Amino acid sequence: MNYIKKFFIVLGLAILSQIGMAVYGGAKGFSLETGAHKLSLLAVLILIIFIVGNIYLLMYLGKKLGFLTPSKDFLTKKNIIYILVGTLIARTVGIGGTLLLNATGVTQTANDEAIGQLFTGENPLLIILLIGIAAPIMEEIVFRGGICSDPQNIDFSNLYFGGLFLWSNIP
Repeated sequence: MNYIKKFFIVLGLAILSQIGMAVYGGAKGFSLETGAHKLSLLAVLILIIFIVGNIYLLMYLGKKLGFLTPSKDFLTKKNIIYILVGTLIARTVGIGGTLLLNATGVTQTANDEAIGQLFTGENPLLIILLIGIAAPIMEEIVFRGGICSDPQNIDFSNLYFGGLFLWSNIP
């Protein structure tokens, strides 16, 4: 029963973590439909306030649920080796995938192109807040705090987390 409860708590946090980006995407889509290629200053300010509030709420809930209590028990020699080997494998796969795409004449994935279109011409502060601050904080709370806090879920969470960042147009 406790496992099911935690599953739905983590699922709720994952959905909550995506609200800021969803609101930004909706605002950007509306802006493009009206013929404007960038958001108005007022829309940017409202989005910044909303996203900061979303980050605060997620951090508050993460702390209340005990997901923001770092533990050094995980830093064993064996786990550090796993992390290093996993990083090496991930970089190898990333570089190999890039070489494969380049060999087929693809210089940019569909994901890269979509991100470029979504953020082109927007306020740099908003972009930094969404991609450089909000996303890493929210990923850490959901994945490290929620999913990886249970050692039995580490393999599943690594596969799930990696699956979120797959290429969109593998030949």
